Amino acid sequence: MNVPNAAALKNVGISEYFFHAGDTKIHYAAGPSNGEPLVLIPGQGVTWEEYVLLLPLLAKDHQVYAVSLPGHGQSSWTPAKYTFNELGATMAAFIREVVGGPAIVGGNSSGGVLTVWLAANEPEL
Repeated sequence: MNVPNAAALKNVGISEYFFHAGDTKIHYAAGPSNGEPLVLIPGQGVTWEEYVLLLPLLAKDHQVYAVSLPGHGQSSWTPAKYTFNELGATMAAFIREVVGGPAIVGGNSSGGVLTVWLAANEPEL
């Protein structure tokens, strides 16, 4: 793990992973099962590392997930898929396949817009 505060993340059991949804690859960090799942979606221009200082704190009471959306960091770069419908469908697949069911989802800026998309289009998640 080559991120700021990597030792604190490792100490609470947070590691980096990749999720593949078709030809889209999502780079994300996830922590141990310490409670209800919490998925964090950053805004445009930043990666999951935006949450690096919060993840150890949130991991005390939640199973945390922080994603880097396509076009950011180590996630795939697929410009034709940068619409809210495409990103929303990818996040829905992530929640179904990685998280395994309903989660608290939070985001800032365009990540917040995706949380609204998920609530409107995939309310069971």
